Amino acid sequence: METIIITGSSGFIGYSLSKYLLDRDFRVIGIDVHNGEGEQKRLQDERLSQLIQFKEFTSIRKDLSEDLSDLKEYFNESNYVIHLAATPGVRESNRNPQKYIKNNIVAFSNVIEMAAKSNIMHFIFASSSSVYGDMNIPINGLKENMIEGNVQSVYAMTKVANEIEALVFSKKSKMQITGFRFFSVYGPYGRPDMAIWLFTDSILKNKPVKVFGKGLMKRDFTYIDDVVLYIAKVIKIKRTSSFEIYNIGSMRPQTILSLLNCIESELGRKANIIFEDKDIADVNETFANMEKYIKEYELGKDLDFTRMESGISKFCKWLIDFQRNNSRNYAGVIASKKR
Repeated sequence: METIIITGSSGFIGYSLSKYLLDRDFRVIGIDVHNGEGEQKRLQDERLSQLIQFKEFTSIRKDLSEDLSDLKEYFNESNYVIHLAATPGVRESNRNPQKYIKNNIVAFSNVIEMAAKSNIMHFIFASSSSVYGDMNIPINGLKENMIEGNVQSVYAMTKVANEIEALVFSKKSKMQITGFRFFSVYGPYGRPDMAIWLFTDSILKNKPVKVFGKGLMKRDFTYIDDVVLYIAKVIKIKRTSSFEIYNIGSMRPQTILSLLNCIESELGRKANIIFEDKDIADVNETFANMEKYIKEYELGKDLDFTRMESGISKFCKWLIDFQRNNSRNYAGVIASKKR
């Protein structure tokens, strides 16, 4: 049985990936600071409560921006590291940059350095579509080599910094290093600050729905199960190149209003929309081109991504159950939901 360290294991992607790998005979060492508040804390608690049911899961609570010498034994006994721990959110990063530098740059540097010292075979990390900034997108989407440095947020800057440091480590260590630029990941157990959660939650509670930029911004919404599958597929693969970056996105950009309409249709309710100005951190569009991944890992085959209608349906059903089990505010929601 091989051992893998997953940082951010109580987070959205980290939890989902941990569960997937535990079901497939990996031993998972999950490292997370577990410092969420409110809804986020409830989610972290719920995710962790499920993971600790697995005999082969080890949970470690740790701030990765601090000295990691006490984790040396765990790194030494592991084969792979997947670094997903980070503070997300483009808008908040511009308001609180030091927090993002600490959690996204200092922590990343600590983890990749420890991995390099521990004979880790493959270091995988989370980057973001935000590194592309706001740019004119070609008809077939953004390719990995289209970085122009026009980032809109401190969060995006931290992810660019991660990619650069990872490239440096690929040249001075024996690790194979892979970065994934994720595009608007959503699904059950997702982040409560994301539009899909906020829209659904507000409609169910009969609260106004805030829509930025007239709802015309486009996002390449990507369902969590697809993201997990395409990460897991590359863990054990040995490449000739020591460093690569790949996009992971559904390749089907949708407007924010299209997303909202899809949620309204699933719930059988109309939203009370309040339009607000676009934030400086928001880009107009994201659209992943996955030709590179397809060519190298899928032998040119088309990828079968979850359609947004199906993903939204799964998310809405999950959120209703989650809130019903954790809050009285959702009493009667299921009865009134469109069948």
